[in-house]
Amino acid sequence: MSEILDLSEIRKGIDALDNQIVELYKQRTELTGLVAKSKKQTSKPVRDNAREEAIIARLTEGMNNLDASSVALL
Repeated sequence: MSEILDLSEIRKGIDALDNQIVELYKQRTELTGLVAKSKKQTSKPVRDNAREEAIIARLTEGMNNLDASSVALL
């Protein structure tokens, strides 16, 4: 017979992960703001398609197509 999972404990884990995601997103937003400021100061284009493609490839390596599509949207 399989063990009954405690839904409350599972949800606590999800909530903790959600909090971490929000904090990491805040940090990322601050850093991307610095990137934008640097690009403006140095007259570099805002978009760097090659870098974006490389990041998506690195982050989605080994994922199934559905998960990879979700990451690409970020």
